Amino acid sequence: HDEIEHNHNEHEEDEHFWTDSKNAIKMISNILENIIEIDNEKTSGKYIEEYKSNANSYINKISNLSTEIKNTVDNSSNKLLIFGDRFPFTYFTEEYDLDYVAAFDGCSSAVEAKTSTIAELINIAKNTNTKAIFKIEMSNGKIAQTIADATDAKILELHSCQNVTKDDFNRGVTYAYTMKSNLEAIKEGL
Repeated sequence: HDEIEHNHNEHEEDEHFWTDSKNAIKMISNILENIIEIDNEKTSGKYIEEYKSNANSYINKISNLSTEIKNTVDNSSNKLLIFGDRFPFTYFTEEYDLDYVAAFDGCSSAVEAKTSTIAELINIAKNTNTKAIFKIEMSNGKIAQTIADATDAKILELHSCQNVTKDDFNRGVTYAYTMKSNLEAIKEGL
């Protein structure tokens, strides 16, 4: 029981503050302020309204996705996410009032989970009739697969909104895109 990372409300182990949409929106606002300052210096504010419009549009998109995630969670009887993986989602689970158990805390450098940890995650999944086991983007998914095989759950991915493949980058994958993917995973997994 001690090896499994449980919901503690501790941020020391999780620097992924942007997984809380309110923090992402603050980041956009801060970027906008700096761009406006630069634009004032370089072009006497020629593009400020365009920058504001783009930022507000993106903030609204993120806010709407966040509301959809919140509504999905609020309307679900299950509030537990089981991660057969690392866990960079403390801020995310706090924002949406979700519980979690995970094979590793934060972005642990460990690559193998203890057998007792996997067994406990399997027991939790069975006892809660879990429909899905979560993994993070770019994970090999081996631990999640082991748990899923033992519980007939499916494997779903939650994206920490920090890593994209070169192909994803070239396709223009954004924070909002990864949030939308997370919304779909939450809908299916809960």
